[in-house]
Formats: sequence, structure tokens, C-alpha cells
Amino acid sequence: MTDFLYDVDVDVPMPEPHEFSNQKHKYPFPALTAVGMSFFIPGMKSSKMSSAIINARKRFPGRNFTARNVRERRDGEMVEGTRIWRIADLAP
Repeated sequence: MTDFLYDVDVDVPMPEPHEFSNQKHKYPFPALTAVGMSFFIPGMKSSKMSSAIINARKRFPGRNFTARNVRERRDGEMVEGTRIWRIADLAP
């Protein structure tokens, strides 16, 4: 009987890394090239965006982002969602 819930395997080859050069970004963080730029995600809660923001900060060192729940007029209707802003850059 083992003390572990999972078995330890030896000599299982690790898959090759994926090539992401042709992958489209889910959110347009790369397009936020200046402080004050933002994008809107209808139907999204800002609390669900924390990991995306953390990952964007890692991918774009020095850039900082924040999210707020907002209501905006879209096609004549008020829509709830989240707006992501690029805010003051992080100190190096």
C-alpha cells in the first residue's frame, strides 16, 4: 500500500511546447499601448478578470491594468460588463 493518492511515473516524455505565434489573444491587452486605453467585455464581472490581468502584467513587464464593473450604452441599450484600463506603469 502506498502513502500517496497518485502514482509516481518514471520516463514519461514531456510533450513539445506549443507554438503560440499564430494564436489570437482572447483579450486585447497587447493593443493597450498607452496609459488610459481600455476595452469593454460585455456580460463579464471584473472579479473574473484578475487572473487575466495578472498574466498580462507578466507578459508585458512594466505595464499595469485594472478592471471595473460598468454599465455602458451599446446599440441603444444599457449593457453591464467589465472595462479594463491600462493604468500608470509600474516602476522598473
